[in-house]
Order: sequence, then structure tokens, then C-alpha cells
Amino acid sequence: MRFYIFKSETRAGLCAFAADRMGEALPKHHGPWTVTGVVAPDGAPPHRISRTVIEEAIGTQGFQLWRIAKKVDAAKAETKKARPKKVDAVKADAAKADATA
Repeated sequence: MRFYIFKSETRAGLCAFAADRMGEALPKHHGPWTVTGVVAPDGAPPHRISRTVIEEAIGTQGFQLWRIAKKVDAAKAETKKARPKKVDAVKADAAKADATA
């Protein structure tokens, strides 16, 4: 089965799989939905999500919802926090160089 990957434009981190490219079966109250990819019949779904579970949900409900893990966002935040420290270290090194020159 080929199915499509969607993301909700109103609920951060909420994604879905559906069998049709238009996502007609997706819950309207979490929409609008934007298609972001497709999984071929022999392809692997993202994030190691079980293809069997996805296909069963699409068969019974018309879609399968899933969320992007929060820890991914936390890792990005940690990376952003680390950047100013690096910049401060570079500024301190530049100040030392200016003082000795």
C-alpha cells in the first residue's frame, strides 16, 4: 500500500498517514493538513513506525496520527543555547589577543 505523510498546520508536531493524497479522511479539527511526503509500497515509514500498524489504522479509520518527539526539539534548544557560549569564548580570545598586541 502507498500512503502519504501529512503535517497539521494548527497543531505543532502532529503528523498523519493517509491513503489518499488529499487527506480527505484526516480529522478536520486538526487541519488544515499539508502533504509532506509519500511512502512507496515497498518503502519504510519514517521514525521506525510500524508499517503494519499504519496500514491497519488506514484500513479501519482512514488515517494514522503520530507526533514528533519532544526530545528532538529539546536537542535543538540545547544546540542553540551552546552557540552563544562559543561566541563568547571567541570574543574572549579576541580580547586577549588585542590586549597583548
